[in-house]
Amino acid sequence: MTSSSNLNTGKKIYFASDFHLGVPSKEKSLEREKKLVSWLNEISADAQEIFLVGDVFDFWYEYKTVIPKGFVRIQGKIAELTDAGIKVHYFIGNHDMWAFDYFTEELGVTMYRDKEEFEFAGKKILIGNGDGLGPGDKGYKVITLTASCGLTLKFEWPLLLPDNENVKKLSANVMDIDEYVVDISKNEGLAEGLQEIDGGVTVHHACHARAQNMGVKARDMLKLIPNAKIDVVER
Repeated sequence: MTSSSNLNTGKKIYFASDFHLGVPSKEKSLEREKKLVSWLNEISADAQEIFLVGDVFDFWYEYKTVIPKGFVRIQGKIAELTDAGIKVHYFIGNHDMWAFDYFTEELGVTMYRDKEEFEFAGKKILIGNGDGLGPGDKGYKVITLTASCGLTLKFEWPLLLPDNENVKKLSANVMDIDEYVVDISKNEGLAEGLQEIDGGVTVHHACHARAQNMGVKARDMLKLIPNAKIDVVER
């Protein structure tokens, strides 16, 4: 479905994305946020609509009554723009996919979770965050920090919903943290600088890990530490 709008005389459509506010430091992020607010001030005179096409924040999550600390300048400016009648569109990126209704309810922004086709002045434009749209995108791995979680997502959830394609896809892409690190070491290598540790390490090969039929990955991961002495306890 195409959303059509007339472009008013003297007005413009603006696009921006990937500010990644929050990194690499609070100071650098604040400097970038102030520049962004200054730019929005500048374009507000002739902006008809503004498209923020994902990853405005490097990591955004929200709960029912909680949002990340900071970023008040950009939020206030966006609310000011929508209050003035300027449409602001926000496309979810892979760094802010945990945005839900806060921007809509508090800032007056229209949210999109997928690409969308628009038409302005007779020209059609396909707009969306680039993550996942390219032909070489391979998706994501879900890394579990405990063996019980990994077992549930890999094997038990598919038993409960055997015909759900999304559950099947998730199951196929879940990896235990130890399994993931060992896989990286084999296929890509690890960063240099791993140092020896004092004494040995005893690893309990938990039943939830054994049930995943992936071998003793905790042991294999710890063996990546130079000259590490590893003892495995089964029970």
